[in-house]
Amino acid sequence: MPMQWHQITAGSYDPTSKQSGLDYKRLLHDPVAAQTTLCHETTHSILMASTDFGQTTNVLYALEREITKIPKEKYQQILNLIYNYQFQVQEGFATLMELLRLANITNKRNALDYAKNNLLPQYQEAVEPLLFAFDMSSRYRDNFTARISWLSLETGIRRDIVENNLLSDPDKFQEYLDEDDKNPNKRLFYFAETIRKNFWLATKDDNTIARQAGVTLFKPTNKEEAATFLEYVSSFTSHPHHFLASDIGDVPQDGKLISDALENTYIANINLNLVENGKVLFDFNEFMKMSDNFEIVVLSPQEQNDDLNNFIKQITGEKPDVGVLAFCKNGESYLTALTKEKAKNIINNELKDCTFLVKWGGYDVVNDRIAWMADFRPPELVVYNFPKDILKEITYLLDKFPDTKFKHLHLGSSENHPFQSLFIRIESKTPIHVVNAYGNKLISEVINTIGQKTTVFDNEELKSSKKHINNLMSLWMGMPWEIDWVETMIDGKNLHYRQQ
Repeated sequence: MPMQWHQITAGSYDPTSKQSGLDYKRLLHDPVAAQTTLCHETTHSILMASTDFGQTTNVLYALEREITKIPKEKYQQILNLIYNYQFQVQEGFATLMELLRLANITNKRNALDYAKNNLLPQYQEAVEPLLFAFDMSSRYRDNFTARISWLSLETGIRRDIVENNLLSDPDKFQEYLDEDDKNPNKRLFYFAETIRKNFWLATKDDNTIARQAGVTLFKPTNKEEAATFLEYVSSFTSHPHHFLASDIGDVPQDGKLISDALENTYIANINLNLVENGKVLFDFNEFMKMSDNFEIVVLSPQEQNDDLNNFIKQITGEKPDVGVLAFCKNGESYLTALTKEKAKNIINNELKDCTFLVKWGGYDVVNDRIAWMADFRPPELVVYNFPKDILKEITYLLDKFPDTKFKHLHLGSSENHPFQSLFIRIESKTPIHVVNAYGNKLISEVINTIGQKTTVFDNEELKSSKKHINNLMSLWMGMPWEIDWVETMIDGKNLHYRQQ
């Protein structure tokens, strides 16, 4: 399960993919909340990328499915430990940065009132010891926020995990993390209490701050030690690997950390919880009984899970290749898994009137076909998490066919709101390629790449794809199904509703 650092209804950070998510629907009508939530999630991203404890977390979560030589329940204990022992640092500082951004946009009183009245209890508890930062001068505060979170998470854990073989025993790992010097939450408490009493310490060197706080200052993990750590962790997988210091990159500078975090932030319906809300129907006939209600169908290659796929085979008699997600206009959703051939038949025939959507990687832009099987009808929608992904596809296409023509539409979600969307059609092909982004910069890079080769969607073209664009808004952005978003956008003043 991805680790959610923030309230899932607004934003999230996933250490497995190193991606942040902002919820389109929740933040659509509040551009200030969109800014502050982005600030919160960006803080997580930076702390995870730039600190010893954060990089350890990213690696252990990323390899969760690959770990075969540690029992699953024990490995989950390890992940829970590494999550809990940095919770105060991660949530405390991410929430502090969110509140400081809110104060910058509005005022200090508004930010503190928000903290008191709107934060969930665990977030209030995490940020409370840090709220004295509001009383610091900007110089002291900038030093405090830039350094103390890093010092709290710089514990030498990558060296220690290897030297003490900590992944072999969760209890041993917990004993290690219970040591004050190795516990990021406790380190933060000592640092914060010391600086709260003497603001001027925030501008002193790391050794002075650590000495005054009674906290050990550990030397940063070098590339040789980082390589040894990766080799150690990989030894618990089915494919151990030898790493060299030359395999280890440098930690990006602050500006690059921020730009990387923004590039890896997607804007979508992050509250779409298929595990809890979708009904699994592995019996094909039962799935097809509901097909008259299907509005949107999403295909993806079936997860390589032998236990699950063998279980499905016992029920259906066939080992599945493709996961099929079907969404109804009443909000219900159904999941099944089929062979490619069976999936192709229902997509091309029984479900030919449904909106067919695939995620990036599922569509071959050069050959205008589903990437993992020919003869499917082309999808109406190809959805990308990030502008860099659609830019990669367009660049690849133009390298092969430089004279390719495009149509595009660049939309802002509302006036003065940072959420942006880009629709692109390649030549006269069926799919509309869609991506959301924060601000104009990343989308402008895509538009600049197609340059003189593109024209803007006209209203008639939008209307011709109205059903699919409206379904996109309903599924990918989480907006109400009843609204005719295309007609509303064209009108520009009045809300229009779909014809039932």
